[in-house]
Amino acid sequence: MATDEMSDIRARILNDIAGKTAAEDLALSALSQPQRIPVMVDIMGFAKGTAKFACAKALLLLSESRPEAVYPYFDAIAKLLGSDNNIIKWDAALMTANLAPVDGENKFENVYNAYFALLDSDSMITAGNAVKYAWKIVMKYPAWESGITGRILQAAGRGFLYKGEPSPECGYIFAAGALDCFGRYFDISGSREQILDFARELVDCPRKSTAKKAELFLSAHG
Repeated sequence: MATDEMSDIRARILNDIAGKTAAEDLALSALSQPQRIPVMVDIMGFAKGTAKFACAKALLLLSESRPEAVYPYFDAIAKLLGSDNNIIKWDAALMTANLAPVDGENKFENVYNAYFALLDSDSMITAGNAVKYAWKIVMKYPAWESGITGRILQAAGRGFLYKGEPSPECGYIFAAGALDCFGRYFDISGSREQILDFARELVDCPRKSTAKKAELFLSAHG
């Protein structure tokens, strides 16, 4: 795409954002004008101000509903897993996982470590965004299931910090998200006993919603 054309598209996107165009409408515009997508990815990664977040929200919607439209820009999005901006990092994690089902070129293999390193974060939100759609990665690459399950269980056992202090509550919230993820691929898992043990430990969780989720999980899979 010529530089002048990119500049024109960028200006139109920024004008739409300034006019409070909803993320859903930005996404629809990108579907009808696919040349907008790489420009939106660039804005997400490098623009200053709120425009980057507007593009990230629209791209996230696209990655969920039409991943094949966003997949050509997999590499650029995956690079944002290392962003200094937490919100962009979190959105990049969700998008990267959303693109796994259409990863015909096996690009995820090159970013596996960068993606799952997010589970090593002391931040529950960072790790939680990595685990939310990890099941899509497992379904695409079932041979990775044991390693992915192990990393999720390791993260749950390690715990998280809140304002620099250990936070059991953050751990309980993460555990609930892990159960949601495990439930999506439990039937194909080779780690079923480890997952069931994890769920059993959560039945007496002080966070009632997590304990209830564990009970329901065991009812469905135990």
